Amino acid sequence: MLSERFRMAGRALLYTTFNLAAVAGLSIGGLLPILLPLPYALQWAESLWGSFIPAIQWKPTRIGFRQLVVSMLFTVLFILTWSL
Repeated sequence: MLSERFRMAGRALLYTTFNLAAVAGLSIGGLLPILLPLPYALQWAESLWGSFIPAIQWKPTRIGFRQLVVSMLFTVLFILTWSL
């Protein structure tokens, strides 16, 4: 049922793919720091991973912790790559 998972995750994957592509294009164009796509790649990978391994039957605290960790990593990577 992988196709069903991707159909359900389609919008999230579309949004994160667009964000990654847009930031990468602006970085290549010199308008944004060159390494700024890294945090967006993490966000895209987490969306892809969530499509393969959905959080079905997980406790809410486990889902919240996963989201917290990804958000913290995104923020730290964003700060680090923005300042380079």
